[in-house]
Amino acid sequence: MTRIAFLISEIVSERTRRILQGAAQEAERTGSALFVYPGRYLVSTGREETEHPDFYQETAVFDYIDPANTDVILLDTREICKHASARKKEKFLSAFAGKKVLTMQETEGFPCVTQAENGKYEQLGEHAVRDAIRLANKAPEKTEVSGLTEEETEEAAIKTPSSRGSAMDVLSRATHALLHHSYYQDSNPYDTILRQTLAFGSRYSALYLFREASEHTERNPWEIPSEMLLISMIRAGKGTKQAEAKSVRTKDVLKPFQGLTDAHAFILNNLFLNERQVGLLVMELTPHLASPYVNTQFASLVTGAVRLIAGDQELLRAQDEIKANKQAMDKDQSVLERLGDEDYLTKRLNRRGFFAQAYDALQKSFREGTVAIVAYIDMDSIKSINEFFGREEGDAAVRRVADLLSEVFGKESILGRIRGNEFAVLLVTEDAGRADELKEEMSQQNMRLMKDETKPYIIHLQFSICAFRHEDNLSLKEMLAQTDDNLQKIRQM
Repeated sequence: MTRIAFLISEIVSERTRRILQGAAQEAERTGSALFVYPGRYLVSTGREETEHPDFYQETAVFDYIDPANTDVILLDTREICKHASARKKEKFLSAFAGKKVLTMQETEGFPCVTQAENGKYEQLGEHAVRDAIRLANKAPEKTEVSGLTEEETEEAAIKTPSSRGSAMDVLSRATHALLHHSYYQDSNPYDTILRQTLAFGSRYSALYLFREASEHTERNPWEIPSEMLLISMIRAGKGTKQAEAKSVRTKDVLKPFQGLTDAHAFILNNLFLNERQVGLLVMELTPHLASPYVNTQFASLVTGAVRLIAGDQELLRAQDEIKANKQAMDKDQSVLERLGDEDYLTKRLNRRGFFAQAYDALQKSFREGTVAIVAYIDMDSIKSINEFFGREEGDAAVRRVADLLSEVFGKESILGRIRGNEFAVLLVTEDAGRADELKEEMSQQNMRLMKDETKPYIIHLQFSICAFRHEDNLSLKEMLAQTDDNLQKIRQM
């Protein structure tokens, strides 16, 4: 199998499309592996295009060529160097000195592809692959031309399932799918991107990203990282469903596409944002992707989708951070506030201790199939007790209520005195009817307190008990707020 790297400009002309069409067909016929590198074109300093970094970033795709995994390099020098100065062109070509190189046009110092009749670009593409194989000393078993006329070759290359429609139809649908998708809902959002390559007929594709974007400028050219992350892959039309990103040596990114028997032509697109290179997209080259402008536009769409995913992930990280901070506040995590969790009077939890332990209990036990019972208890008679019978009797009344609540709600509950005359209770249980039982028991205990004649005063409690079924976004404070609102309504009755 001959491994051929084909450096071209972007696919915007019929000439380029038809050359690729002929080259892809010849690669399939001869069992070769053809890798197409669309690098737009070189721009010399001082030209208007240099104000747009895209022109410079596009050519970075050429840096992915690894001579160790490439037998022959094809150069479409006419298109790549059409705007370059003689000095820049010479510098570009010097990078290939000592390698097996064929140029599509006569270029000093390099062998040239056998030229075809004027306008027969498919034939020129066939010649390019055959000549490359000869140069690699791996001649195919059959060297004759396919025998198809130009019209027949055209028809064979553009055949595609009618359900896909034209290349622009597929591109339009991909645009909507990639730019209007909620990626945060996906287990691997990058799989969603590669699924769009199937619509173009690509049965093999891979998305690689760098761990960090690499800056690439005219003054500070990038050094291509030695490793990339394989984020998502499709083989033989099916996703591999990777659980996590895999580290891959950059020089090995094409290995999964070499030696295949059902696909022989592939196209590489470097992904970049402004002056930063972020990754690489490899796809099986299909007639749709060889259509003018389609490949370039799709690569831009993928870059946009990668950016959207990064934005969604950053938003989720921010939301998680906010949630964590809120939970820390709810739990009163600060050192100063955690110094005392016990109420000095009742020996139960104080406000800080209650919130800390209640939060822990919800995190540990509140799940699907459980109920969180939250109670607010107000000693509305404590003020009069303190006023008419003294602070000591008031304190004794508070301790008595604390003991009563411990007995009613049980050891599995979390009980705290959150204000001078108010208690809060949390109980997580699988018994959905437990709340009604507690309401009944609290009513009975309240009646007993009011009828108790051992003291010259009456202890009266107002209470609210609410039950909450499990919901992911339901917080402790929200449950307490609803319970408190219910208590306020009881007070107004």
